[in-house]
Amino acid sequence: MTTVDILNKFDQSKYRVLIMAHYHSKGLVRTDTLQLLNEARHHFHRVIFVSTNLNQEMKLNMPEHVEVIERDNIGYDFYSYRYGLTMLRENIKAWHQVDEVCLLNSSFLCFDAQKFYENFLGKVNGDHDAFGLVKSYEIAEHLQSYALLFKSGVLKNQRFLDWWDSMQPINERQKVIENYEIGLSGLIMGLGMELNAAFNHFDVEPNVELDEAEQKNKSSMFGYINNNCNPSHFHWKNLLDNYSMIKIEVIKSNPFKMNLKYFVDYVNKDKRYGDITLEGMSN
Repeated sequence: MTTVDILNKFDQSKYRVLIMAHYHSKGLVRTDTLQLLNEARHHFHRVIFVSTNLNQEMKLNMPEHVEVIERDNIGYDFYSYRYGLTMLRENIKAWHQVDEVCLLNSSFLCFDAQKFYENFLGKVNGDHDAFGLVKSYEIAEHLQSYALLFKSGVLKNQRFLDWWDSMQPINERQKVIENYEIGLSGLIMGLGMELNAAFNHFDVEPNVELDEAEQKNKSSMFGYINNNCNPSHFHWKNLLDNYSMIKIEVIKSNPFKMNLKYFVDYVNKDKRYGDITLEGMSN
């Protein structure tokens, strides 16, 4: 397949770039991550891969269309996003032609890369300057940072750029969420722009089991969950069915004690899914 054939698969009038933030304790690139990178050729003009731990064998075997950046392991994924954005902005001419930038990290497993991109990117429309896979209201309204997309209205805003330029590395996960993830969404809303998401968790019931007493207050309980709890955990099954993805944290530590029987049945249907899951568990 030629480059022209690949680019004809999506809207060439919009110059779209993917920046993927990667970390693996052993410096590996998981199978599902490689599948996302390979499939990205059909959806993005440029693919930038920023890793804080990449062994040399993996680096030599990365897809040819992927631009690889290695950096020190500080600042979590947001600092990797910053590196990718800085690289884009170094070439002023190239930066001015960028219409959309998608940010992904390696904190989730993806079992069907084509389905993920088509269902995520397919929800973006002309009104979406700031877009994510999931919008959460936990702590404050914000887009969850493992899958984001920004259009030129955001990308070329000087306050947005200054925010990235002034970023200091933070090495405590909760502070990263509060300062970077929630902070970025707060900045965007402060610019008068809406936060839009592909998955509307208010349209579906959370993936929780209720006892008989709780069933009587089902509506209020689900309302509380949707307004206060992490949708990527409490709606993991809906995300798996619709976007073929699940956060690694859900299956690895399962902090909210979700019933994962459906997931076990899901991965047992296909050996490839089981292999991807085992790779994710060892990440």
